[in-house]
Amino acid sequence: MWVLDAAYGYNRQEIVGVIEKILMTTEFEIENADHAWASLKDYRGTKADFADCLIAHANRARGCEKTISFDKDAAALSGFAILPNL
Repeated sequence: MWVLDAAYGYNRQEIVGVIEKILMTTEFEIENADHAWASLKDYRGTKADFADCLIAHANRARGCEKTISFDKDAAALSGFAILPNL
């Protein structure tokens, strides 16, 4: 996702399309594909990065109630919380 954005200048919709194609390609075996699909859905509907969406789903599956972040966009996801100012 980062390479598509930073190196190739893909917009969010184009990135969604690429990730969707990768997830549907039979030549790839995706670990926890259900997390990846759920993350793609979150990525579509939020400002959070795809990686943050995937981290949220993976951590939730492992029993984490909250993942702490400095990223305000990630903190808007269910399962994330913003690190308060120290």
